[in-house]
Amino acid sequence: MKHMFWFAVLAVFSGGALGAEPGINEMLKDAREMAVKPDKTGRVNPNAATKDSLFVQKMKRGVEVNLGKRDHEYKRNRNYRDRARLYYEIGRYKIALQYMLLACRNERDYRTRNGDNHQSLARIYTMMGQKELAKGAFDEASKRTFDEHRMRRLKDLQTWAKEFDGKKAEAEKLEAKAAQDPKDADSRWRLVELYDHAYPRPLDRFVLLMKFKEMFPEHKGVKEGNCDWELAEALWHFGMRNEALELAKVFAEKFPKHRRTTYGDATLRLGGWYHDTGQYASALKCYLEVQEKYQKHWVNRVNDEGRSWLGGRIYYAKKALQEGN
Repeated sequence: MKHMFWFAVLAVFSGGALGAEPGINEMLKDAREMAVKPDKTGRVNPNAATKDSLFVQKMKRGVEVNLGKRDHEYKRNRNYRDRARLYYEIGRYKIALQYMLLACRNERDYRTRNGDNHQSLARIYTMMGQKELAKGAFDEASKRTFDEHRMRRLKDLQTWAKEFDGKKAEAEKLEAKAAQDPKDADSRWRLVELYDHAYPRPLDRFVLLMKFKEMFPEHKGVKEGNCDWELAEALWHFGMRNEALELAKVFAEKFPKHRRTTYGDATLRLGGWYHDTGQYASALKCYLEVQEKYQKHWVNRVNDEGRSWLGGRIYYAKKALQEGN
């Protein structure tokens, strides 16, 4: 099939069997040492001029353990898509590419049939600077994408790819500035923003947020609560759930005027995290608070069947409590 042309690059990038890739511990060596040297891609690390606190060191070790568990689980289940996403998050695009190519070859997977995997493939190629291969993946995703939601996401991704070179260049300049000046808060905060979506570096962003909160307590991003909000999300994402919950518990009290608090997002997020960790009584309390105090929140909107998203969460939390969970 002519649309399979880019799968041939698997042999070029893999260099042999996939089983030969470095383990997670080796892949995260840069994360443990990123405060003192550039990473293997030659990027200048913005934290090169600073040292890790004991808290940051502890969180890095925790991330290593959690990523190792995820990698073991995905490997055991031959979950190529999620292994690709894991390596993407730690900036190891060559290995991420190997696994995403394998995911794209599985036509039984609905995410391949509807173009989701090809969109992810295009993202990896873009991060690697492989523009022609990215274009091929985008074209294939377009052929497979029919529903409105995925088509909108595809167009957003194509727009991101067109703007990527400029955002990458901006990030590289800021990284160099921050590495030279440990007091440069503005460059680091802008990198936090760029590392989110424009130049996605999830692991780098996580470390940068932890260090930023410690280094610049008087910065607007910290004083107004944005740093705490983003850091809680990052802690949860990388498996540091106890720390994420503790930070989320005090967010609304600490930042009562933050838009996440006044709109109800902070309470809703805490409820969702309680739910995911099996603390259903605490989750239900949060859900009911959102239902009563934040009636304009989208989760309270009733559909044609008279149901709301939040109503469903309340139902499952009550059911879990009734069953003794």
